[in-house]
Amino acid sequence: MRATFVLAALACTRAAAPVVTPPPPPPRAAYSPDELAGAVDYSELALSSDGAELAVASDRSGDVEVWTAAVKDGVAGALVQRTRLGQQVSGLAYSPDGALLFGCDRGGDEREDLWRLRRGAAAPERLTTSAFSQQEARFSPDGARLAYVADRARASHFDLEVMDLATMKATVLTHESLNVERPRWSADGRRVAVRRSPDDGQHGDVLVVDVASGKARAIAPPRKDGVLTPEAFLPDGRLVATATNAAGFLQLALVDVAAGAVTLIGPAEWDVEAARVVAGGAVLFSRNVRGLSELATLSPPLGSARPEKTLALGGVLDDLAVDGAGRVAFALRESTSRPASVVAVNLARAEVTTAVPALLPGVDLDSLAKAERVELASYDGTKLDAWLWMPPVARLGSPPPVVAWAHGGPSGQARGAFLPDVHALTEAGLAVVSVNYRGSTGYGRAFEDLNNRDWGGGDLKDILATLTFLTARGRLDPHRWGIIGGSYGGYLVLRAITSMPQTFRAAVDLYGMSDLVQDYQLTFGRYGSWYATEMGTPYTEPALFHDRSPVNALGRVTTPLLVLQGENDADVPRAESDVVVAALRALGRPVEYVTYPDEGHVFARRANRVDSWRRSAEFLARHLAR
Repeated sequence: MRATFVLAALACTRAAAPVVTPPPPPPRAAYSPDELAGAVDYSELALSSDGAELAVASDRSGDVEVWTAAVKDGVAGALVQRTRLGQQVSGLAYSPDGALLFGCDRGGDEREDLWRLRRGAAAPERLTTSAFSQQEARFSPDGARLAYVADRARASHFDLEVMDLATMKATVLTHESLNVERPRWSADGRRVAVRRSPDDGQHGDVLVVDVASGKARAIAPPRKDGVLTPEAFLPDGRLVATATNAAGFLQLALVDVAAGAVTLIGPAEWDVEAARVVAGGAVLFSRNVRGLSELATLSPPLGSARPEKTLALGGVLDDLAVDGAGRVAFALRESTSRPASVVAVNLARAEVTTAVPALLPGVDLDSLAKAERVELASYDGTKLDAWLWMPPVARLGSPPPVVAWAHGGPSGQARGAFLPDVHALTEAGLAVVSVNYRGSTGYGRAFEDLNNRDWGGGDLKDILATLTFLTARGRLDPHRWGIIGGSYGGYLVLRAITSMPQTFRAAVDLYGMSDLVQDYQLTFGRYGSWYATEMGTPYTEPALFHDRSPVNALGRVTTPLLVLQGENDADVPRAESDVVVAALRALGRPVEYVTYPDEGHVFARRANRVDSWRRSAEFLARHLAR
């Protein structure tokens, strides 16, 4: 009995012994910028009117080239590379007979010439070789002429031109003091509608130009301080447009050209992004709802019904094309953890299928950071939206250091899109937050105008309020903040490290404006009128321009700074970065500088993009490590 008891006790003791849990597997290795650069980008698409061929502008080869796919019964085949120009193509548009038109610049200089790729041809033909730029070209309905905008008379000042393709003779049809853009042909080929705007589409009206005589009729937007933008003519001569409504959003509108009357017909809330007229007079359109896209249709008679068959696309829509028969549409779609793909939309069944899948070889897309949209109130109660990416692996500790990503514009918008440069940061262990600060688009005109004459003021405080909000909730390390941005975002970076020098431990400026007076003078031909809307001029607001120019406070900088700049940048010329780097080096402040000789304002070549991502991630991770 005793022996039995002891054995039973030993058995119980052994059964109750703690189970040894094996150690967790090591965290996966971080994906490098080179691996993330494998994400294929599709920046534009076009569909032939017969629906037989799809064209995309894509960097699959490393440069942005033309690729096409045959389409049968709404299903796209494999993409085939059709150009090897080694530059950046844009402005894809088909002729009625299936020839593809596009523009191509040289080294990012934004001086585009026009090219044509005939269906079945082995290579494209160059239509123009000019010292000036021709952009946004569209074939006439009969395919015999081109309408485009060109800065023939003065650099960066665009007028409407029409070229006869038989003689290659171009006729300048407008001589406006303001830029004209977005030419759209009437169905009968007699007229072209363009938008006339002083500030890159924030305000403006429509000019309807008679091609034969050059006479133009101006049609004002329904809201005095709004904008009217042509989208497409209906067969009956009316114009489908977008217009600023009373709430400040871009709404579908119907323009009676003969009477000059504008009638708002589309959804009143959120911004309409793109609209295409479908056979039978219906309108297919997309709209931006808090940074994500929805696709919907309006059926004739226009204005009599609410949108029908609304589709939430589960991401951001970047472009939209529809065939002449109105059977199928193609769109570019991306999300925060999925690169761009081409989707097909069966318009009759309101079904969305993948036509060309997202490509990022060797990367588990499900393991990448997925951004969440965060709502908050800023320092003065203004409601804000922000996107937050948390690192999928806590490589730099928890809570992680954070990088504020300042979007450009200022009238840009942080959206639920795929950003490989952001993923390069999250893979390094950094959280990233991008706030739609006051001045951003997507939330109505009143919100967009909040930072007029206040650059680097309330908008920068919005970024600070967002970081403070998230840090107070324990999600971010309060002592390890960095900031990065490009263009206007780069300007905010420079403003941040000069106006609040103890706030950020590291900063990356991509082609940001440093001296607003110099920037105004260097880019006056392109942005003078835009400046007048946003900040006034150095002559009307000299104190404001001086106060908000980071170059005048570089002596306050203590934050380590990395500056990245394209040498051919026409929007923010290299001189603006040179002066910052020279001044900081003279002061003995920590600054690193890299220029790219074959790039313009936004880096287009894959090798340069990868290099900039790698440098940014390594710089920020190094300075934000514990």
